[in-house]
Amino acid sequence: LDPQFLLGTGMIIAGAVLRWVCFRTLGKLFTYEVTVQKDHKLMTSGPYSIVRHPSYSGILLVVSGIIIWQSGPTSWTRLSMILNHWAGKALAAVCATWLAAFGIGAVKRAHTEDTLMRKEFGERWTEWASRTYLLIPWVY
Repeated sequence: LDPQFLLGTGMIIAGAVLRWVCFRTLGKLFTYEVTVQKDHKLMTSGPYSIVRHPSYSGILLVVSGIIIWQSGPTSWTRLSMILNHWAGKALAAVCATWLAAFGIGAVKRAHTEDTLMRKEFGERWTEWASRTYLLIPWVY
């Protein structure tokens, strides 16, 4: 097996597992909407003790993994030779744009949630945010 395929697959699995852990950790506080719920708590344990938005970190892992996985020499994209045809190039461009938009959207949404949580939890949020990264441990 190609190392690039294995790396991409590993990133996809790690990102999916991380998102699952986040769903389990948040429980009823998890929503698909950016909102503060009644009796909302600031989650600072589990993956939230390392980064403020680990679910979005999981999305970024999955998106990056897909790109690495499908750009490798043994990927379906390469072996099918679909990129030798204009329709394949167009499809690849659409997929790349969608993945980029998904990743950029996750980063923007993390900033939106930070603003909302800062307003809701004040100094407690500020203290927690000062010791955790936004999305990528030890980087960002």
